[in-house]
Amino acid sequence: MPESPGESSGAPAVEAAQAAPPVESSGESAAPAVEAPPVAPPVESSGESAGAPAVEDPPAVSTDVSPSTDPESQPTAPSAETPTEPPPSVGAVAEEVPAAPAAPAKRPHTRWGLLLDGGVPDGVGASLLYRPMSWLRLSGGLATNTIGVAARAGVGVAFYFPITPSLNVDVGHYFPADYGSALSKRFGMNTSDELVSLVLKDFGYDFATASVGLELGSPRYFSFFLRAGLSYVSVRVNESEALLQGTLGDEGISADPIKLNFTFPSVKLGFLIYFK
Repeated sequence: MPESPGESSGAPAVEAAQAAPPVESSGESAAPAVEAPPVAPPVESSGESAGAPAVEDPPAVSTDVSPSTDPESQPTAPSAETPTEPPPSVGAVAEEVPAAPAAPAKRPHTRWGLLLDGGVPDGVGASLLYRPMSWLRLSGGLATNTIGVAARAGVGVAFYFPITPSLNVDVGHYFPADYGSALSKRFGMNTSDELVSLVLKDFGYDFATASVGLELGSPRYFSFFLRAGLSYVSVRVNESEALLQGTLGDEGISADPIKLNFTFPSVKLGFLIYFK
């Protein structure tokens, strides 16, 4: 049977529709077919997509200050099998710490020295000094008044300072000497009188001086001093009997030696030299 034009015309149309290529998404055809929406691919962590880059959310700030409970972040106590270094011994620590420098030893005071001085009534003299303690000194030596010679001794107390006051006591004895002839020769004094010559022929005296002073200088090596005080002088006149007989004109007078005592101011200057 001959096919109708409608059927013949419709069949090719269906085939054409079936054989028609799918509509591309580029939009080149006039009437694109509506396709099912494509499934969006999962968003990768890198933030890259087919279209615009995705905006990442800012990291959340944790306000929890409690210690972490992560067992990996917790410090673990060393096991019994882990070797540990032994603590340093006391001796090793003592060797590492440097010892403190020792304090310098205090130098002892000088004990021996020499005293050189001049004054009234001692005259000019030199004495050996000895200090058993830094504040105490003992002295002993000789002196002269340019006519006679005396032996003397003394004791003094002074602080061991560069500037210090002092307290001193000195005693001495001038041995008898012929002062009459010495005064006549040196100073032209008239000692030809019999009574004067009797008194000065064998003249000697004792003295004692108490003084306070001021000392300046090093108490270890050298110092200068000035002293002032009072002196007590005792003169013994051995020819007192002949002196009274000649003065009174009576040879029958007998008398013992006369002792005359005087007190007058004393002044002294000198040096202290210490060497050991």
